[in-house]
Amino acid sequence: MNGAASQVPAGWEGILSPGERILWQGRPDGRLTFRGHSLGLMFMGAVFSAVALLFMAIGIAAGDLVFTLFPVIHLSVGLGLMFGMPVYGAYARRNTWYTLTDRRAIIATDFWPKGRDMALHDIGPDSPLRLIDRPFPGVHFAMHHHLTKTGTRVVPFGFDRITDAKQVFDLMQLIKQGKA
Repeated sequence: MNGAASQVPAGWEGILSPGERILWQGRPDGRLTFRGHSLGLMFMGAVFSAVALLFMAIGIAAGDLVFTLFPVIHLSVGLGLMFGMPVYGAYARRNTWYTLTDRRAIIATDFWPKGRDMALHDIGPDSPLRLIDRPFPGVHFAMHHHLTKTGTRVVPFGFDRITDAKQVFDLMQLIKQGKA
């Protein structure tokens, strides 16, 4: 191994191993979208907000400040149910970075309340690769197990909402086969 091939790129010291090469870097689509979110929760939030606004209007008409302001808490909960997950999801995606090396996949995040975090996933012969096609393309390469009241739920994990998912999937196939 020559010296140039074993050097780690600037800024990647302590993260990449000597000789590890970056093959692809990207970011998820950070646009605000309401697709893929729970329509039931959004509907419940709309009803909750409408009832709160109704009581606020009654309070204004009656001239009662307490009766007008008390439903503000309920209005904020309703708006949170309607818009919270889509807005927070877009915010989280805008603060996420993806890197694929010749050995592993790296997901770096930096957003409130989580702070800075980095998930490293080795790509090997047993990696469960799956290309996600439409409406939000991506590549899943790991499974996370979440404990629930009734047992364990398996959640696929990977590079979500990337425009060049097919290219990244092909690169991961090469890594999985040891040809990258």
